[in-house]
Amino acid sequence: PWGTSNTIKLLISPLNVSSGQLATPTSYLAVESDPSILAAKGQWNQSDGTITIEFLDGSGLAGGESLVFSLFVVNPQSNEEAPTIWIEVINSNFDLGSVQMDELQDCTLNVIGAAAGDCAPFKVQKPGLVVKLISQSSCVPNQRNLISLDLAFNIPLLTSWNLTFTCSGLVGSTTSTAFVLYNISIGENTLAGNALWNQLQGKIVIPISVQSDLPAGTLISMHFYLTNPSYELQSPPVSISVSGSFSSPPELLSKNESSLSILGS
Repeated sequence: PWGTSNTIKLLISPLNVSSGQLATPTSYLAVESDPSILAAKGQWNQSDGTITIEFLDGSGLAGGESLVFSLFVVNPQSNEEAPTIWIEVINSNFDLGSVQMDELQDCTLNVIGAAAGDCAPFKVQKPGLVVKLISQSSCVPNQRNLISLDLAFNIPLLTSWNLTFTCSGLVGSTTSTAFVLYNISIGENTLAGNALWNQLQGKIVIPISVQSDLPAGTLISMHFYLTNPSYELQSPPVSISVSGSFSSPPELLSKNESSLSILGS
């Protein structure tokens, strides 16, 4: 069995300091363990990505017995690949040295936009849109057509953020260049306003202001009308970009499989 008053040290390295460390500053972090034989707090060092956790006095762990513990840190804003993680057991009677921990290659988190391997510790996605869908209400020539966008970020949206969404590639509509009315549902809020539509460029610019803090994955639904052409048209590729309080480069929108082709008639 392991003796008492041991120290467990997790070495998390390498951490790409140049692109942003974990946002949790050096401090003592709460630790939960099962069985409850670890100290309630561990000493976290942000600069080298280590945490030191001590066994409680008088506690012990039998050979073959599993020890599970957890703690919370804050992810950086930049995307990071999962680092190699080591564990070292330090004791005055023996030294196991540093042992590389197994990586979780196929595990998928139950969060929006997650992929296999995303539950490996300190794997951080690139901030941006993880839901990018577009659909329309009609493929009939000359008919008024409701264009709908469904979007979601993998980052929280903060109160007073001002965002501008630019949707490009909507070529073929007969709607003249002008301000067009749009409606947006974001969280529990419904907004309406005027978006600048450019017929020649097939581009619409939609500004929004976030009214309250919203968690990552909050669905943003946008709707506006354009008029279909009088001739047959194949659905064009359409992209979306974001600027303002958060920026994201142009990305192709996916066509909602349950809807009609966009501006296709």
